Amino acid sequence: MKFTAGGLGEMPDAGPPFPFSIPLFADSIMFLNCHTQFSFKYGTLSVDKLVAEALRYKIDALALTDINSSAALFPFIRAAQKAGIHPVVGIDFRNGVQQQYIGLARNQEGLYELNKHLSEHLVEKRPFGSKAPSFSHSLIIYPFPEKVFPLEAHEYIGIHPSQLSALRTCPWSLKKEKLVLLQPVSFSSKLEFNAHRLLRSMDLNTLLSKLPAQEQAAPSEHFYSYAEMIARCEHHSYLLINAQKLLEQCQFSFYFQAIKNKRDLLGSGGEDFDYLRQQTYQGAQNRYPKLSQKVRERIEKELELIEQKGFVSYFLINYDLVNYAQYRNFYHVGRGSGANSVVAYCLGITDVDPMELDLYFERFINLYRENPPDFDIDFSWTDRDEVIAYLFKKYQKGKDAHVALLGSYSTFQYKSVLRELGKVFGLPKMEIESLLHHANQEGYRPDTYGKLILSYAKVLHDMPSHLTIHACGILLSHKSIHYYTATDLPPKGFPVTHIDMHIAEDIGLHKFDVLSQRGLGHIKSTLETIYQNQGIEVNIREVEKFKKDPKVKSLLSLGREWRGRA
Repeated sequence: MKFTAGGLGEMPDAGPPFPFSIPLFADSIMFLNCHTQFSFKYGTLSVDKLVAEALRYKIDALALTDINSSAALFPFIRAAQKAGIHPVVGIDFRNGVQQQYIGLARNQEGLYELNKHLSEHLVEKRPFGSKAPSFSHSLIIYPFPEKVFPLEAHEYIGIHPSQLSALRTCPWSLKKEKLVLLQPVSFSSKLEFNAHRLLRSMDLNTLLSKLPAQEQAAPSEHFYSYAEMIARCEHHSYLLINAQKLLEQCQFSFYFQAIKNKRDLLGSGGEDFDYLRQQTYQGAQNRYPKLSQKVRERIEKELELIEQKGFVSYFLINYDLVNYAQYRNFYHVGRGSGANSVVAYCLGITDVDPMELDLYFERFINLYRENPPDFDIDFSWTDRDEVIAYLFKKYQKGKDAHVALLGSYSTFQYKSVLRELGKVFGLPKMEIESLLHHANQEGYRPDTYGKLILSYAKVLHDMPSHLTIHACGILLSHKSIHYYTATDLPPKGFPVTHIDMHIAEDIGLHKFDVLSQRGLGHIKSTLETIYQNQGIEVNIREVEKFKKDPKVKSLLSLGREWRGRA
């Protein structure tokens, strides 16, 4: 497989595997610097494609080190373990495309070190220095430097096969125990290499013809078979052995099923549960003036399952949230399947009585349900930011992050990527719009550039473009959030995770949904107007009165709004 760094030519498939019979593990090359699509506008491989390619080349262990990103680490662990590959996770720390060093986590504490280090630089917008911090649980690999400098016990020098001739006359050749093979992986075919160059042009907002060579990956950044690597590293087999020893030091153990949310709010799980029970029955006295045996049994049934599933703190934090809103006179609406819970109704999180409407709690939480509980809590757009700030202020612990907005990814969609590719190829705006207009028309025959743009638009479609923010999700973790993800700081001023809602749910971090609804602001202003004009205070939480009011019932039956005077 040979790629060139010139213009885009034909677009072949990756091709068949190399025809070598490769023994497992003992004779398997170890890759320490692999990138996925979450090395935004650089890597082209999805997590599944990376693992599939590793299997194709009979690779037993590899390290995922996306560039300034920890977005794909847990999906990679899942996929690699399923494929029987030993997964190692880390981060490729770079200033732009200039590699400063690679960090590999030896364990979960190591991932915390790397995520925290990356987050500090992203938040403060500081470039990385040429020397890494003295990590205790991580390994560091520096790109082959011109000058020799002292290395700590956990630090190594990465040597690319193309650098072996320079190594022979370099003082580093006398420190073989500190040298490891560094063969990056960023794509798997010429098609993907071309796509990589297009992504780099988009990132730099430049024409493909003017893309500097130093701003793109080398054409050799793909997997090689063991036989090929032995040939490329002739007389330097110690590089392969040292790389294997490095990966063997990294044993990242992670229990996906355990809930990682904030817990022990009052000091212990027992105290939390006792408080939840107390507040539920206190609220029940208000919701049900005559507390029947049926309601008591339902409350006890729900509380037992909530404790069994480990969701006590989830209920208490939502309860704390709505209590703060009521203290600030903010109106809220609790939605989602949480409306099936009488405990939520008693706590004031929702205003729907599941006993009256015969709603099944098991739709919300049951022993066999894998999905986390779901409270969608709406606030007025004028109040939402203050509610979010309250969560950060109360549950953050010093400088160590425990609260963060949930991340998401903006992906390349068909029309937008056509426009971006048109710019990269230097097409005038009129031609780009013409291509967009005719692209899906039957019988349309584009010119040479049009064919390339349409072809690569399919390659880039749905590929992540950049990190963004989930519409309403917030994560509150018991341990520092940096045990699971790095964080960035967008202009909104709250840290945002590199993981999205699907990854967060998979690793046991259940989001809190704090949404904005403009209508709640109108309700508040309406109630203020009623009081000013008529001196009447309306409590919108007294749902029973509204349900029994004949005028309300009449208007609902007609589907019309009231325009007269009460």
